[in-house]
Amino acid sequence: MLFRSLDDKINSLEKELDELICQLFKIDSIERDLIDYTFEISIPLFNNKKEPLKPPTSEQLKGYAEIFIDTYKSIFKKQGKFFQAEIYTGGEYFIAMNFKVLNDKPDTYVIHKRERDTDNILKLLGASSFGKISQGLYIQRAIIGVEQDSFYIIKPNELKSWHRANARHDLNKFMAAMWDSELRRKGE
Repeated sequence: MLFRSLDDKINSLEKELDELICQLFKIDSIERDLIDYTFEISIPLFNNKKEPLKPPTSEQLKGYAEIFIDTYKSIFKKQGKFFQAEIYTGGEYFIAMNFKVLNDKPDTYVIHKRERDTDNILKLLGASSFGKISQGLYIQRAIIGVEQDSFYIIKPNELKSWHRANARHDLNKFMAAMWDSELRRKGE
């Protein structure tokens, strides 16, 4: 019992020290996510650890979705619209997120869904995310799609794919694609 409370105290002091260092060097939330990615994903992968390949928790998926929500919520608020993320889990291999623009304010901004056919649909779509580079070498890409009032992303059921730092990277890709689409639409 003494060791448990001592471990808890050490962890608490480490977090407090981390926070003081972030304040001292004026490290913002983006930089914190990148630092966390280095320590939680990159270094463990380099050392052949399996933790980054394990499925993300509901909280980690919510953290990924919140990056999008925080950005788009303010954009759509100006238009009198709202933004929501639906997280489809349950499949062994893939997770999907659908980001929706709504006319009415939702009760919650992040919804976790597990529907009967989700597993089969995600497995089928996920299989199309593999691209052959050469004999015996394949690359796996995220599947990204845009609909009239929503956009979605399907990626492997691995923490490294759904980390907050990856959310920021994916958000930039979506923003660039939407910007290009808007420019093309105005050019027509």
